[in-house]
Amino acid sequence: MKSLAAILFIIVLGAAQGSCSVPVWNEGDTWVWEVAEPGIGKSREVFLSEKKEVNLLTSVVQGKEFIEGAECYHDYETYDGHPESEYHSYYLVSCPPTEHHGIQYDTRTKKPVMKSTIDPGNYIVQFPLYVGQTWNESYTFVEWTYQEESDAWTQTSEIAVEIEAHVTGIESVTVPAGTFEAYKIEVMYYTFKMVKSIIWYSPEVKNSIRGEAYVIEDKIPHLYYEYQLVDYHLAQPFLLEMGVTATVIIVVAVLAYYIYYKKKKR
Repeated sequence: MKSLAAILFIIVLGAAQGSCSVPVWNEGDTWVWEVAEPGIGKSREVFLSEKKEVNLLTSVVQGKEFIEGAECYHDYETYDGHPESEYHSYYLVSCPPTEHHGIQYDTRTKKPVMKSTIDPGNYIVQFPLYVGQTWNESYTFVEWTYQEESDAWTQTSEIAVEIEAHVTGIESVTVPAGTFEAYKIEVMYYTFKMVKSIIWYSPEVKNSIRGEAYVIEDKIPHLYYEYQLVDYHLAQPFLLEMGVTATVIIVVAVLAYYIYYKKKKR
């Protein structure tokens, strides 16, 4: 039995530390980030500004929906400094928090203002995550504004983006919400401007806990966007999910050992 215990320990430890699998978001999962960025205006395009706003961004999972053929988590999002607007964002179920679609509404009129599509997605992560992992992706970012008089959408911009990403390590990161082990992901975006983004993704939180983005001009990085997690709530606690996973692994391992032992006795 000592050998069995050692085998089980190695299996469970490897499953927990070797890589990070696709998270499952549940209705009611909530994340709150403190976000410092250029003032929220009529466009979400990358731009530089000396003046930055600091807001609390709250994101709450509403459930799952299919949008433009893709299964997504539907999140309701608000900025505390902009009560006049609310956002409905859609993240790929196959790879959260990869954003696929977003719609901004006016909270006073309840009518849409803008929408954006990211086809097939911005892929700031790829699962399973592991140190040394790299990926290259491309997507098209398109924005529309809503014309109330004609009840129609007018396209205002279209940007092609190339991504090069690299998981450079695992770090212990402290943010207002706590201290977490997180994968550090460095992403280069190539479009009409060159942008470098650094993201810290926490399996425990099921989301990114910190991020920075820099616009590269004349080979000099200029910080234009940063955020950190200040609070979160998960409808299904991470440790409970890990416990269920570990239990399944142990049951399978015990069964395999039992079959092996029975064959050996024969």
